[in-house]
Amino acid sequence: MKNKINNNINSAREYILVLTTSVIVSIFSLILYKIILIEWGARELEEFSIIKRYQALLIPVLMLGLGVTLPLWLARRLIQIKTLIKVGVTKIIFMCILLGATARSNNIIYMGLLLTGPVLISNYMYSITRGLVDYARGIYLNVIYLVAMPIICLVVSKNITNYIYAYFTLSIVITPIIYRLLLVDIIKKYEKTIIGYGGNKEYETVIFEGIKRVPGDLVQQLLMLSPVIFFQNSKQQAAAAYFSLAISLAIAFVIPLKPISTILLVRLANVSLKDIRTGKILIIIFGLSLLIALIYKISLPLINLFYFNNDEFLSKLHEMIPFLFLYSMYVLLRSYVDALFKMPLMTYITLASSIFALPLLIINKIDPIEYIVAVKFLMVGAMIFFMGKKID
Repeated sequence: MKNKINNNINSAREYILVLTTSVIVSIFSLILYKIILIEWGARELEEFSIIKRYQALLIPVLMLGLGVTLPLWLARRLIQIKTLIKVGVTKIIFMCILLGATARSNNIIYMGLLLTGPVLISNYMYSITRGLVDYARGIYLNVIYLVAMPIICLVVSKNITNYIYAYFTLSIVITPIIYRLLLVDIIKKYEKTIIGYGGNKEYETVIFEGIKRVPGDLVQQLLMLSPVIFFQNSKQQAAAAYFSLAISLAIAFVIPLKPISTILLVRLANVSLKDIRTGKILIIIFGLSLLIALIYKISLPLINLFYFNNDEFLSKLHEMIPFLFLYSMYVLLRSYVDALFKMPLMTYITLASSIFALPLLIINKIDPIEYIVAVKFLMVGAMIFFMGKKID
């Protein structure tokens, strides 16, 4: 009984810690768009919103699917330090290759890569603290990379291009210091607790396990980028920017749920299936997702007033409501699917859902936003089905 109470207290403390940083990052991301609008104008905000969508596409590619794989292996004490180092070096080399390949060919993708750099570093180090269940250090990392650095770069920059270059450069300069201060000691402690490893080809196994998850994450981000490409090809730059901002704001509303997912992934890594109650979990997930969607809907007039205050932007915000509800369910369900299945089931679910929903796009000619909602609906249904089959 005492152990159960202590576990509940620890879970509550962990959630509050992760929620704190999530809310800080979420609020700052909302304010950041407004600051750019005030300081640099609507044109710069439109450019930044579109680059952010491309950034969202690049993150899963550059993370190599290791945002899930690393925490799971670390939580199970199955990965060696030298493998962590090799994985980090691999990411750096891959990033450099992509930067070199896009430097003169596509400005939006190149700027998206530069903007992704600091987030990539933060996500990689956060994956380590997450796997080692040191959420306090995770807070410091996220606040430094996702709030403090952008604020500094906003102060010293004159436009979006300057801001992105400053952000990328600052992250490269400060990362060795952050690594020394926040990660070295906990990695040394972890080294003493390793109970096994992935064999002689551990590095290759970890990379392969991560890469298997990339197609699913990539397709999801391509789905959310597709309306931007559609509007851009239709010469509707403002509509593309409005959608980019609307979906970014909708995703920001889901951030308070991500701490639950963050903690669940690590905790489920060593949990027995008989201890999981599917029905109760699904009721809670549905209720939380509905609550977030209702809060978002009530907030729409204020959000519209805060940014552009026009009917076109308000319309785009309204179109995000079904997506927001389904995306909330997806975020909460994903930890169960990732932890319970060794194979990259989310990749298969995402690819299959995208294909099954294609007739709606091609034959019924629904717009890209409705297609995204249809895919998310199929994904959530499949996740619930497989989760129930695994546990029952």
